[in-house]
Amino acid sequence: MQRGLLRPTSQIVQQRFNGNEAIQANSGEMEIAYVFIIDLQIGDRRGCMMPILKEFGLTTNGDRSLVRSFELQTRCVTAHFERIFPEFRTESYWKVLVNCVSFDPRSGIRNLLGVCELDLKADVAEFLSRGNEEKKTWAYQRLRSGIHQLLVETNWDPEPFLSTLEQLQDKGLKNVWIWKSKWSPSRQWRAEIEIDHDVDSCIISLRIYDHAGVEIVRRQLVNEQPDEWAYSQHLGSLIWASKNTVSLSNKQKTHHWSINVLEARSGL
Repeated sequence: MQRGLLRPTSQIVQQRFNGNEAIQANSGEMEIAYVFIIDLQIGDRRGCMMPILKEFGLTTNGDRSLVRSFELQTRCVTAHFERIFPEFRTESYWKVLVNCVSFDPRSGIRNLLGVCELDLKADVAEFLSRGNEEKKTWAYQRLRSGIHQLLVETNWDPEPFLSTLEQLQDKGLKNVWIWKSKWSPSRQWRAEIEIDHDVDSCIISLRIYDHAGVEIVRRQLVNEQPDEWAYSQHLGSLIWASKNTVSLSNKQKTHHWSINVLEARSGL
């Protein structure tokens, strides 16, 4: 049996997936992952489309600015969950959206074009009045409550959900990760780009280590809003432009951040 992954992108491309051919295709703004199962023995391509659940979010009701502020400030937790959550196929859903409401929540779950939406009673005004660390804890607790409700409604295997929640807690809800790492041509230094996705900002930093693994340079490059669509625009390519100079360019290649290791170490 051959499996192909059909995932909308801006253009039709092909890539390899677990040793088999994965086909990516455009289907508009929504990014939905499907699995087509092809029985090669009988040559029958059945319409067995199984979305991959890969997005999670918290939202609320109210005016646009309130909703946007709430989604941005909780995104560090939900994006962290997404990044760790393993591949999980469902019959209907590619995203889970927990709607934090002040009124009596509607029961059950709703399928909105593949988005599994459910209501959870929560005081968003209280959330907005808290400090950053408390906001992360609040967001984590509401995401956890929403997931528990989801598991009751769907009877899905709870292990990947609970394991991911546990990993977030083990990391202290700190969504810090390495986007890319690259050795210098002489392998004397290793540069890496660190992403620190917090409540009110996303910091992109360049860190350089010597061959022994000792950090010798740390430089903040970008302070962006805590949204992947915003900060990912700065993540184009990381290259060593020379034996001593490393450079990060944005996706459009219109801006470059270059660091000379020798100059940075001497404080120039």
